[in-house]
Amino acid sequence: MKKIDGRSKAARASKASMQALNEINAAVEALTEDRGKVIQGVHGKYKAMTFYTPGKTVLQEAHELIYGSREDEYGHPRVNLENIAEQWSLYVRQKYRYALEDTGLRLDAEDVCWMMAQLKMCREYGQQKRDSIADAAGYIGLIERIRED
Repeated sequence: MKKIDGRSKAARASKASMQALNEINAAVEALTEDRGKVIQGVHGKYKAMTFYTPGKTVLQEAHELIYGSREDEYGHPRVNLENIAEQWSLYVRQKYRYALEDTGLRLDAEDVCWMMAQLKMCREYGQQKRDSIADAAGYIGLIERIRED
């Protein structure tokens, strides 16, 4: 590799990449400072970031997720979960060429909550992250909201 100013192009690019990564990490920390603390851990060669609010339990975080700003952004969770259930039902009917209605089986909003909680559980098998636990608890908590209506 041709050297310019005593350094190779690869060395200069590596230094620039590290500098950019450090700037991104600093920006993420600055943006999230008011929402909680950024914990950085290393899983294999990839850096994982988990956001949490110090002093709060996973269940408190889940409560904030299902009763907080997401409803302002997306509306009542029942509507979104019912839409997901319809899409998943359609997918199964088309893929397996039979109508779920003919068997009396139809996915609903509560099924989506249980299945999403299971998805979060499966993610824990690969990498343990606090937000997966909070999200799983949040999906289970949404079942209560759905049943309240």
